[in-house]
Amino acid sequence: MKMNPSRKFYIIASLIAASGLIWIAWHFFFFSNPVSGIHFCIFRNMWSIPCPSCGSTRSILSLLEGNVISALSYNPMGMIAGLTLPLLSAWLIIDFISGKCSLFHSWKMAERLLRKKSVAMTFIILVLSNWIWVIINQS
Repeated sequence: MKMNPSRKFYIIASLIAASGLIWIAWHFFFFSNPVSGIHFCIFRNMWSIPCPSCGSTRSILSLLEGNVISALSYNPMGMIAGLTLPLLSAWLIIDFISGKCSLFHSWKMAERLLRKKSVAMTFIILVLSNWIWVIINQS
């Protein structure tokens, strides 16, 4: 039996949001100094350089503590994730309560937009720029 694409999307998005919230809560509540953190990055352990998302957890935790400068220094992309995670969670709840699929439709629009070469190249350049920032600041 084939699953409805929007249902599959909402299941996956809910799992990602829940995992992210649990991960951040675990670090926030169970480490005495969560910003010092423990490195779980397989990429970093294997290649000895940080991956593009290294420092995101520390960035989000710094943001939660109100330290924007520190959050930016760990990983600017982490700040985006830190702001997106609660918005995604709220949007999922609103769609669930209202019975609408607005997040799914927005995701489909974003997918169509990313298929444009100029948008995809801009996105890739931003991710690579962020990675260079992370390598310089965490090496």
